Amino acid sequence: MVCRSGVTIRSEGNNLHVATEEDSSFPDWGLLRARTPGNAIGNWEKFQVCRNPTNWRTAIRSNDGCPVVVDTTASGTGRGLLRRLPRSQCDTRVWIFNFSTYNPPGSGHSTWIYSLEVGLYVSAQLDYTGTYHASLRARLTEVGPWEWFTW
Repeated sequence: MVCRSGVTIRSEGNNLHVATEEDSSFPDWGLLRARTPGNAIGNWEKFQVCRNPTNWRTAIRSNDGCPVVVDTTASGTGRGLLRRLPRSQCDTRVWIFNFSTYNPPGSGHSTWIYSLEVGLYVSAQLDYTGTYHASLRARLTEVGPWEWFTW
């Protein structure tokens, strides 16, 4: 098991780092979006990641230890969005291995993120506008340019 703290995830599609939206004024709290330039990385852009090198199963948690999950309860464009669990539902002792990744965290190499729960690859939605621009969403059956990330 390879586990790392302080991992940043950069979308290769827009060259911006993934952040967890934790500002109470943001309309969709907990959403993950590729929106931060490299010179502005803070706690919202840091993750804890564990990956099993044998089967590539990967767990991603926000910097405070709350798991990142795929929203399977929403419908329409909200379905499949990656979110940090709210603190009220968060157990920081638990690792949820709900993703598969090509390369280990902190390797500096490109990786894709595959949701084992819904069977789809995660994209940075660069064609969305407004609140959901560059949101991370499990939505495709194959890897294209918006599905590559570096960590």
